[in-house]
Amino acid sequence: MYGFRLRDLNLFSISKLDIDRNPFIGLYLSACDNFLIYSSYFPEKEITAVISVLKPKKTCVTNLGNSTLTGLFSAMNSNAVLVPSFAEPEEVKKIEKDLGVNVCKIDDRFSAVKNNVILTDKACILNENMSRGEQKKIGDAVGVEVFASKISGLSVVGSVNVATNKGLLAYNHASEQELLWLSKVLKVKVRRGTCNFGTVANSLGIVANSNGAVVGSISSGYELGNILSALE
Repeated sequence: MYGFRLRDLNLFSISKLDIDRNPFIGLYLSACDNFLIYSSYFPEKEITAVISVLKPKKTCVTNLGNSTLTGLFSAMNSNAVLVPSFAEPEEVKKIEKDLGVNVCKIDDRFSAVKNNVILTDKACILNENMSRGEQKKIGDAVGVEVFASKISGLSVVGSVNVATNKGLLAYNHASEQELLWLSKVLKVKVRRGTCNFGTVANSLGIVANSNGAVVGSISSGYELGNILSALE
């Protein structure tokens, strides 16, 4: 964890992070306002720093499907955690015990959950290729209205967008019309942006909630300003 902090505003802060020189930190952890889930691959010192920025009420350390890519294989809001169907029973039980929320397993075709889901306490946007039954199952679990769509031709909507209950850092190639739609659906302000020096895979380079954001270590100052403007 780098010592950089752009600024504090209403307790919102940004800090840079990498794990073994890998700036794609979203592979290993996921967060919402109340919860943080992370893999056993994360060093304890780094997690302490992450918690100081995101300030979750509860945390859980677990792998998913015996993989350390816990962040890639999960998405969450205050009502539920979404994981792939290959998540082991003991992993699911640990999440339920530590966080006190339901766990919903989704179709393995969308096992990279973070890439296929944008989820907040206000709404959920899913990969448009998910079946109606899958959409309903997810909607019942997360307790918010569900939409199925693509953004600028991409069905993996979660991979290029990072949303919190306050804002959305959107895919850098999203159209103005798409930005307006995203703002309306998620009920937040929206701004285009990138991370990790031009990477459009925002959800893999940024983990954020209403309290703050941890951002890939090679993100530029300009990108950090965009992220702050979108999510603070």
